[in-house]
Amino acid sequence: MRRDGCRRWTSPGAVPTVILLLAGVALLVALSSARGGVAQGVTPAASPEATPVGGRPCSEVLGVGSPGDACVDIVHAALGIGAVDVVLPSVEAATRLEYGTTSDFLAVAAGDAATVTVTSAGDPETVVAEADLRLRAGEASLLLVSGVFGTDSIGVTVVPIDLSPLLEETTRVLVVNAAPDVAELEIVERGDQTVLGEAAYPSASSPRELPVGSYALEVLGPDGEVLLEPDRTGFEADIVYALVVLGLVADGGLDLLVESAPAAVAAGATPAAPPASPAPPTP
Repeated sequence: MRRDGCRRWTSPGAVPTVILLLAGVALLVALSSARGGVAQGVTPAASPEATPVGGRPCSEVLGVGSPGDACVDIVHAALGIGAVDVVLPSVEAATRLEYGTTSDFLAVAAGDAATVTVTSAGDPETVVAEADLRLRAGEASLLLVSGVFGTDSIGVTVVPIDLSPLLEETTRVLVVNAAPDVAELEIVERGDQTVLGEAAYPSASSPRELPVGSYALEVLGPDGEVLLEPDRTGFEADIVYALVVLGLVADGGLDLLVESAPAAVAAGATPAAPPASPAPPTP
């Protein structure tokens, strides 16, 4: 703090002492910095704020909200409840969201304890799930609503989505397990058995980058048994895909929901057009 009205005079004989004291303080600061610490009473320099998506906030990549917002895409994979309404801080994020569909990405207030409330559509008194989630500013996530209504197992899971730039002719894929009676699953390419991702319920695999193209996929259970053979799935350049496995094996089978979003584009490149959304599965 600057105090122009208060000046302290130092006698000429005291100047060498002051210089020595200042040199000692500087030496202490240097030694502390070399050890990774901060000298007592010295304010450390502020660290630069983390910037997701290769330096660009998700709002800029996805075209929603502002840089201080989080970007979320709500996936309804909860069985036995029908359509739901989802409320996030300061916004009714989704109204009458049907099973097997998504809200598409939208901007919501970021926070360390953002309360998400899921209710039966049109009936705010019937709370299906409620959770306090950490939603980071500038980051994109899927909010996975999964479980079976009436069993106290419906929950909301945050699945981070990496929208950072991709190499040329490359796509990014992650596998999401939203099937309550499949403890662990993996999605592989038929034939050479290339693994796209493995996930326990309810969670997601680490993202994997693959060459663009059309893939014949299989969903395998914990013992390697084939649970689902979906139609061939095409992956395009500069697009990030979430492969959401939902349903119950006990009810006769699973479905695959493919959700996508554009990746951030490197400087000088042309953004990719988002692919068309597939039809939702039947509950």
